[in-house]
Amino acid sequence: MSNNDQEYSKALSYVLKILGRRDYSEKKLREKLLNKRYSAAIAADILEFLRERNYVNEERTVRNMVTTRLDHYHWGPYKVRSNLFSKGYDLKVINRVLNEIEDEQFLHCCENAIDDYLKHNDYSIIKLEKIYRFLKNRGFSDNIIKRSLSNKTHFFNND
Repeated sequence: MSNNDQEYSKALSYVLKILGRRDYSEKKLREKLLNKRYSAAIAADILEFLRERNYVNEERTVRNMVTTRLDHYHWGPYKVRSNLFSKGYDLKVINRVLNEIEDEQFLHCCENAIDDYLKHNDYSIIKLEKIYRFLKNRGFSDNIIKRSLSNKTHFFNND
């Protein structure tokens, strides 16, 4: 086995090991390989190998990550988009996945974020402006926030 074959095997073993823990974007995998001092040619060959075997599938990964961020973190579409883009996922794929989601799901997610907020804050001192800022920081649109707040206004002090 030549040095190049050994380097390829070590790099492939490394990538399969980290992919066993969680999904990564192709961009992030390339960065990890280059940071480990593997050549760009080996990184490209490994990414091709992974693509051919469907070990790396950006759309599947983005779909899973969007679901997690909506269901567990109660983030809005803007924060999800920003987070996934910063992790190296293709903006077109992110937008396609987010556009498939109905506004009602974002509304439900926003209402869950409000419930989370209310669990950790005193109802008597909560003001609409404060919860509004909280929801904007979570990445929800004005329309979704207004609809969610109108469903929950009995909780807030409007002073």
